[in-house]
Amino acid sequence: MAAPVALDIAGRRLLLRGEAGDPDLPRLPAIAAGLAPLLAYARRALPPDPVVLDVGANLGLVTLALAATFPAARLYAFEPSPRNAALCAANLAANRVSATLIRRAAGAAPGRLGFTEMAGFPAGSHLDPAGALTVPVVPLDDFVFTEAGLDRLDLVKIDAEGAEPAILAGAARAIETFRPALYMEFNSWCLLAYGATNPLAFAHDLYQSFEVSLLQPDGSTLPAAASAADFVRDNIGLHGSVTDVLLRLRPGARVPRPAARPHDPQVQRLAAELAALRRSRSWRLTAPLRTLGSLLRRVRSG
Repeated sequence: MAAPVALDIAGRRLLLRGEAGDPDLPRLPAIAAGLAPLLAYARRALPPDPVVLDVGANLGLVTLALAATFPAARLYAFEPSPRNAALCAANLAANRVSATLIRRAAGAAPGRLGFTEMAGFPAGSHLDPAGALTVPVVPLDDFVFTEAGLDRLDLVKIDAEGAEPAILAGAARAIETFRPALYMEFNSWCLLAYGATNPLAFAHDLYQSFEVSLLQPDGSTLPAAASAADFVRDNIGLHGSVTDVLLRLRPGARVPRPAARPHDPQVQRLAAELAALRRSRSWRLTAPLRTLGSLLRRVRSG
């Protein structure tokens, strides 16, 4: 375990630990600063005691930031990676945050699924049919209504490395009943490589059912691109395949259930090829070049 990183959020000094060598640790202050639009939106839009699900909690940063912002919040952090969940539990305890940690993946149906823990990049750990581990899976509807017995739900944050379509499908009743704000990472690469999902088809589903917005620094919202195709173009071309979006269910709309559709065989084949590429020696050798390219894109966009 690495030395703790100190972060000041909402007037609180938080200490986070991660695995030694985790490339995200030196970036934690910048990552925490990037939560400012979400926290500003939450202060505008949520009650003082919000009920929040943090799906893909990783080290617990978002849960800790929301606990600092809303001391009366009821917080539930989902993290299926055994290593990440242990670190998340330690960070919650060290910062005296009483969130509930659920060491399971969220998905479309209960059961167990394969899982890969990414050596050297814990935040990239993901569901994987060929993974060396298996992890338990719970639909959020089962958790919300049966296990936790929640009477409301104000915010759901989702960052699950390509599992987002299945998570939404498994949370349809909760979203349609309570109409929470959804803050979700849309990652075209992960959707394709890990979720065998066509990013354009998923974006189309989102645009049909949700108002898709981008958060501004002051917590206000602006509509995302005018169409699903424009959104995916910008996501890949301008944002390195990663865009955080705010979703609000449209009046009278139903949550998309893309997990019920059979996967496109061509998408599955391409996903398998991409997964094989990530395991290859050439992928590891070119990692520094990809990191440099990502940094250059951030400099140009900033």
